Amino acid sequence: MGMVKTIFPAVLLNSYSMKNTLSVRLYGGLILAVLLVLVVGFMSVYSVEQQAKESSLVDHSQRVLMKLRDIRYNLLQMRGARRAFAITGNPSYMTM
Repeated sequence: MGMVKTIFPAVLLNSYSMKNTLSVRLYGGLILAVLLVLVVGFMSVYSVEQQAKESSLVDHSQRVLMKLRDIRYNLLQMRGARRAFAITGNPSYMTM
């Protein structure tokens, strides 16, 4: 019986420390989960902002390429008109 009395307080002490450790782990896990959600949220917002900036750069590049195509087309038309004028001498080829 003397052995039961000495083990019993140790079991109570271990039970209390296990409950305390469990609550610390639960709160720690909750804090970690909230921090993880915040980090992912901030990363998502940053990613969307970067995508918007890059999208505007792509739009600008597309507009520049379209202007270059228009200029090239007009140069080819002018070259053909100059050739036609040189061959025929008709001034109507010089107006676009």
